[in-house]
Amino acid sequence: GGFYGEKVVNLYNLGLQIRNALIFLPSSFSPILLKITSSSIDAESKSGYVRVIYFLYSLITIFSVFLLLIIKKIMSDYFEVISYMDIVFLGIGALFCSLTMVNFNNYLSKLRVNFVFFCNVFWGVMCVLISYIFYSFLSYNIFIPLVISYILLFIFQLIFGVNDEANSN
Repeated sequence: GGFYGEKVVNLYNLGLQIRNALIFLPSSFSPILLKITSSSIDAESKSGYVRVIYFLYSLITIFSVFLLLIIKKIMSDYFEVISYMDIVFLGIGALFCSLTMVNFNNYLSKLRVNFVFFCNVFWGVMCVLISYIFYSFLSYNIFIPLVISYILLFIFQLIFGVNDEANSN
């Protein structure tokens, strides 16, 4: 199995450009989020802010995906190599990427640099392993490993971030 050739490299590069475009706005708000989560407000208020930011990032990503689908329809020549389903998968991946950025900023505000490092290692290993499995054994959409690895990272952060935080208090 596996994908090879110029067309797949072009598809993947275009997909990464689209993902970067989808996470541009959430990334732009990260310094604001870091300031909020680093401030001396109480934990309950911070938790509320984080939930609001999750919601806003979700809305921004969903809006961006719909905008990209419309742009693909209008500019079909430029986007001919990428399908509508690819854009949807990239949108899901971008959403979870944005949500993990919220968590990273929250953890960094608490100086939990080691946990952030382990999260990055976890994501990298999962992305490589899942890509290998899909490339080797399954016929699939090229962006599914990226989406799955971001979802797993988000779950990893929620499970172990909470446990790590409880142990550090």
